[in-house]
This record gives sequence, structure tokens and C-alpha cells, in this order.
Amino acid sequence: MKWSALLLLCFQVFSSGADHHQPIHDASCNDPKVFDAVDLALKKYNAGRKEGNQFALRRITEAGTTGVHGSEHYHVTYEIIESTCAAQDGHVWQDCQLKPRAEAAIGVCHAEVHISSTEKPGNVISQECSITPKLCRGCPLPIWSDDARLQPITMHAIHKFNYESNDRHYYKLESISKATRQVVAGIIYKLEYKIKETDCDKNEVPDLHSGCKPLNFSGTCKASVHITLDGSIGKTEQNCHMSAPVPACPGCQTPISSNSEELKPIMKTIIENLNKMGRLNLYKLEVQSVTSQVVAGTRYRIQYRYRETDCPKSKFNEVHPGCKPLDDYGSCTATVHVAPNGSIASFGLGCVPPPLVHSCVGCPNPISGNSEELKPILKFIIGKINEGSGRPNLLRLEAVKQATSQHHGSCKATVHVALNGSITGFEQGCVLAPPVAGCRGCHRPISSDSEELKPILEHCIHKFNHESDQLNLFKLGVVKKATSQVVAGRKYNIDFSIMETNCSKKEFKELHGHCSAHKLSGACKSSVFVALNDSKAVTQQNCGIHAPSPPCTGCPKPLETNSTRLVEPLAHTLKKYNSESNDPVLYKVDHIEKATAQIVAGTKYAVTFTIKPTNCSKESNEDLHAGCHIDATSGYKRCEAVIVVVPWLKKVEPLKVSCSETEYLPAILSIPGLSPFRTAALVKYGDGHASGHRQGHQPEPFVPVCPRAPWKPKAVNPSS
Repeated sequence: MKWSALLLLCFQVFSSGADHHQPIHDASCNDPKVFDAVDLALKKYNAGRKEGNQFALRRITEAGTTGVHGSEHYHVTYEIIESTCAAQDGHVWQDCQLKPRAEAAIGVCHAEVHISSTEKPGNVISQECSITPKLCRGCPLPIWSDDARLQPITMHAIHKFNYESNDRHYYKLESISKATRQVVAGIIYKLEYKIKETDCDKNEVPDLHSGCKPLNFSGTCKASVHITLDGSIGKTEQNCHMSAPVPACPGCQTPISSNSEELKPIMKTIIENLNKMGRLNLYKLEVQSVTSQVVAGTRYRIQYRYRETDCPKSKFNEVHPGCKPLDDYGSCTATVHVAPNGSIASFGLGCVPPPLVHSCVGCPNPISGNSEELKPILKFIIGKINEGSGRPNLLRLEAVKQATSQHHGSCKATVHVALNGSITGFEQGCVLAPPVAGCRGCHRPISSDSEELKPILEHCIHKFNHESDQLNLFKLGVVKKATSQVVAGRKYNIDFSIMETNCSKKEFKELHGHCSAHKLSGACKSSVFVALNDSKAVTQQNCGIHAPSPPCTGCPKPLETNSTRLVEPLAHTLKKYNSESNDPVLYKVDHIEKATAQIVAGTKYAVTFTIKPTNCSKESNEDLHAGCHIDATSGYKRCEAVIVVVPWLKKVEPLKVSCSETEYLPAILSIPGLSPFRTAALVKYGDGHASGHRQGHQPEPFVPVCPRAPWKPKAVNPSS
């Protein structure tokens, strides 16, 4: 049954993918049908706007078609600009004036529109629009705290503080909480950051260095740094407020280092007591905090986390570096009283076991032979043995040598498979089934798609969107782990991912159905308390945003291997190879492995691909044509090419084409029908026909007419 289900799944994936990956043919941005598709998409976008203004078309930048005549799918990219018409006022965008550019928001939309001769007016299959707020020349703009441009500025600010302050020790940067960048006559950076005192004495070392360790004092600073037009650091203004540490308190608890020599005999006692717990394997621990208090002797309070390892007590006396952790963290607090003579007078230990959801989903976990949960199981096993043994006397259990338990549960996975078949994104959330025995007040795992989680997650997302300094609204990604605990009400602990949307906070107060995933993503851990009256309060929420890498102007950027941008460069590349090689037959592109595009004086493409011989000989055919088919039984060559395309000169020049013989690959590695590049070498002539048999005629590459000139409304605002 499982095999049949798997085969059915594979069939559905491949059969549905065959239609989806048909090649997209370039279309002219001036084609009236393309304009009709864009008009339909833009009207649908404006109809979905509940507030603000409508957007009007600026220009169409890319267009392509799939399907057959009378039932075409149009794939369009177009630019939009904010108009003076309010949303939902009944006007169509063609009747609206454009806002002046300095006051208008702009955007880019990607849409797929199906237009059929039998169905009017058509159907917008999918659409995604990215809106950029209006320009504010000279306004401060927020930047990421880890932006590389801030590094020399913070170094300068810290150096200035250390040089001007009267403190004995150097201070170093702890964290940046806020940063803005403003273009004036140069650039002004404004920062808010924290600094921390170090143990480096100004009288002993000439400057701050990486070996300086933090001490007690800290402070917060606000700085304004002007970068002049020549790139040098100019005027710097800085104001720092220092926070003194809590003064000494005789008899109070004082934090001490976990590596302190005085702790070694105490930690040895703690580890010995920890390993007396009922498991078969040794534990390893990680100290989180330690305090000492002077009483009649010294009282130590040690908080630490522990994990069971795969090192059995029967083989090892203590944990060594090769011991691998098996379980999630548990936590303990040890209270140890050391008498004035150095002996341990009292020892107390309180521990919270690891949660039920394990980091190794479905892995066997060792359990103690004396565990209460084993007793009914062992009783059942011995009973079954005695029933079928045939012995005159009953057998009894002597000892349990080894026992493991294995949880089961359900998982939800989100997998993104790129057009070239590679897996580019993976997220998974698993919830394990709780044990049968009840545990009042314990954390219970709950399903990530549980209905009771929905209002709680909405509350968490709402809190994040209203308290974060992100410019756009975020929405829920995947719930990775969730537990509930019955207290005086109910407490939920939830781990989940979040995704930035294209809905800015300036335009929208709350998320709505048209907010789609944009660029950034992040992860959150939230604790939510739901009272008996159903009121909700987020008691703790920590979210981290994965900052994107800064853009690299002019750097090569990866392309999807089935991008239509590669068709023309590869056609010229293959023509060059076939004309210069000594092979008796013509070759065609079989598979594209990787490709990049780099903006130079035009676009430079670097492509790695494979080619195979066809049934067309050079003696009978001047160039490839539709009748040239790849010989599937033959070997292939692996090629690397560099091609420069200069559209305004109508120039396509392969700078480098290098191909080498490679051993034969089975045909199953390349699934037919999923790539548009099996006919990449076909070149269109001026009359619209594709052929390789025209003697004495040099083909001209087909260049689609895109982008279209900017659209002009009926009454254009002169200042736009």
C-alpha cells in the first residue's frame, strides 16, 4: 500500500509539472493583447486596495506567452506609480492623473493572466506587487545594524569616546540598537548603541584590541557622524550616558565566573549527583549562572542545563569529548553550602526534565530499567513468555539490561523546489504524541495546525508587527513546535517562523489577504498566557530577523536554468561551437547546470551546460532546425561559455566556448519536457520562420520589443 501511494505521488508530480514548465515565448511589450493582460491585472490589484490611492501603469518591461492560439497565458512584468484617484472611488486607472514623482509611491508587479477567446474578459492566475513608498530626498532612512558601512563609523565613535573620556579603562561596542543614513552634502549617519567597559587599562595598552574582556560598567550612546563628499569622516557629535553597576552589598548574592577555581570541587559533586539519576547513560552539563553569598561559610547557587549523552555508565566513568547528546536540555538549580573549613555542609538539587518534544524525531531514547513506565510493559512480557514456554514452573524477571522508548508523532514540512529541480528551501515542524499516562500541569505538545493555536498566533504576529521597527508587516511562516500547559488558565510555548510581506506599515495597519511574502524571514519563540476569561497576554517573545546580504552592484547573480534570458545567448554560443568544431554532426543543448548574469556594458552571462549530437550532419545542414533531434543513446559534452549581450547595439558575442568529452549519463537524469532549452539553438529570422537551411543568408537574432515606452495618461500632471 505504501509503495502504491508513493508511485501515485511521483506520477502526480511529474504529470502536473509537464504543463507548468512549458517554454515561455517572448512577446512584444507593444502588443495590444499584452496591454489587455496588464490592464486586467492592474485593475484587479486596484480593486483589492481598501485604502490609499489607486496605481496607474508606468510602463511594461517584460512580456511572454505560453499556451495555444485562443487560449494564451501572458507572463508580464510592469511598473506602476501612485495616482491621484482614491481607492474604491469607481474610476479606472486610465482616467487618473499621476502624482508628482517626489510624492508618489512606485511599484513593480509580476502577473500571469489567462486570456481565452471563449471566456471574457480573462482571468488573473497569479500576481505579486512590490510597493516602494514615496521618495523623500534628504530624509533619514533606517539601515540594518549589521550594515558593513557602519563598521568604520562605530570604530571612529568608540575611539573618540575612549580618547576624550577620563575613564581608566577602554570601552568597546556592545550592540547597535538603531541606525539611520541621510544624504546631505555627503552622508550623515545617526546611531544609538551600547558600550561596555573592558579590563584593558589605558596606562598599559596603547589602544583597544580583541583581547579586552568586558567588566561591569556599561553605557548608552547617541552619535551623529558626517561623511564628507570625498569619503572622509568629518564632524562627529556624541553623547554617552554611563550606568554604574550595583554597589557592593555585604551578605548579598554576587555573580562569579563559572570557570572559578573555587567551583571545581562543587561542580564535581554536582556531576556525581546528576549521574545518580535513573538513566543508563552519563550526562553532560552547561553552567548558565553562578552566584556566591557569604554566610557562615559560603553559599553557592548554580543554574545549569544538562543533556543525556550516548555514553553508557557501564563503559565510562565520566563524560569525554566523544559523547554525543541524545535528548533536549533539562535545567537544574543547585544550592551548595561550603563550611569555613572547605567541606560541603549541605547540598540541594532541583531539576526540570527535558520537554517531551525531542530534537531527534523518532529516535530511540534510552530509559532506566527501574522506570515506572516499564513495570506494566515488563509484566505483560513475562506473562506472554510464561504462557508459551511449556515449562512446569513460572519464570520471573531477574534484571533489565537495556531499554529504550521511541516517540511517534506527525510532521509538517514546507519544501521549495526551484525550477531546475534543486531544493532551495526547507522548513519542518514536528509534534510528537504525548505519553498515555496523564501528567497534570506538564507541558503537552500540540499539533501545529490545531485550531486553538490560530487566535494565539494571530495575537503574537499582531504584537510583533506593532512593536518591531520593521518597515513592512510580517506574517506567519511555519509553526515548528508548540506546547500547552494547564495553569490558572493555559500557557502556550510556540516556536514559529515569520515572513516579511509587501504590505508597508505606512499603508496598512493590519495584515490582509493581498499581503504576500517578500524578502526577509525570521524566527520567533513566544510564551502566551490565556486566562480563564480567554484574555491573552504575550509574557515573552523573542524574534530574530535574518538580514539579507547587502546588494553587490555589478556582481554575477545566479539565474534560473530555464530562464528565457538564456535562450538567445545560448543560440549564438551553439552556433559558434558548431561552426568551429571538427565534429561531423551538429550539437544541441541538452541540460543547463548553472548560469549567472552580470551587469557590465550590457549583460555578461556565464553558463555551464551539456550538449549532445543530433541526427543532423554538417554536410547536409548549415545550421540547426526543428528537425534536428538529439541522439539519446550517445554521450555528451560538458561546456562552459561566457557571452556578452548589448541590447542597444543588437550585439550578442560569445567570448568563450569550451567543451570537453564526458562519460555517458543515463537518460533518466534528464527528464524530457521540463526544459525549454532543447530547442535553444533555433534562431528566428526576420520573416518569423525558424530554419537552418537558408544558403548564403546570415540569420539575425530575434530581439523582443521591451520595455515599452512609458504610458501617458489622458491628463498628465506637469510636475510628474
